[in-house]
Amino acid sequence: MEGTSPGFLPTISQIAPAWAGHFDHEDIIKSITETSDGKRCIQFVTVFGDRRQQNEVCLHASNGWLESVRIGDKTIRNSNFFSFNNASLPGHVEQWVGDTIVMAIDQTIVPKEYAPDFFGTPRVFKSCSVMTKRSPIDVPQPAQQNPSTNVLDIELNGVVTFDGRVTNLKPLNNLYPELHREAIDLVSKWTFAPGTCDGKPGGEWVPEFVVHFKGR
Repeated sequence: MEGTSPGFLPTISQIAPAWAGHFDHEDIIKSITETSDGKRCIQFVTVFGDRRQQNEVCLHASNGWLESVRIGDKTIRNSNFFSFNNASLPGHVEQWVGDTIVMAIDQTIVPKEYAPDFFGTPRVFKSCSVMTKRSPIDVPQPAQQNPSTNVLDIELNGVVTFDGRVTNLKPLNNLYPELHREAIDLVSKWTFAPGTCDGKPGGEWVPEFVVHFKGR
């Protein structure tokens, strides 16, 4: 990933052509409901230490389309599905933060003269599918400036290098531009234990970072 890449490109690569995710030991499913418009929605809580995040995934009840994913205050909404390679992909994808839309994508796929395995997962990625991405060692957050319980979350994209440093930081949206520089300065000081792949030192990976500004 080049340092001059626009900050929104990693987000596009995560939600297009389709978002993928899974439940793990940090997720607690609270309820499964069906709506009048044919959706089956799973409400669940993700536990991060002493923090609890309210989330929801909604599928089309009859055909299994992933219609929306809400993680905290961020929502991905899919529509206009089309068929490709024995799968259904969304032709229109929106990303929302709260009640504000921050990105909309219209997409289609036109296959040409590609090798039969072009759309498969490369072997090199399969060999590192169990790559251990270490938790951060030190994650400084901004000090709370007043007693208010209001929290503004600044989301950044960046690269964690093989030795645990954070580089190439960019904001993922422009909701609170006055806080971007402070967030970037803080996250650039975060450190991670180096990752491993099959027990050997791993390469770089591209996570998202969240800085919590309390009382702003």
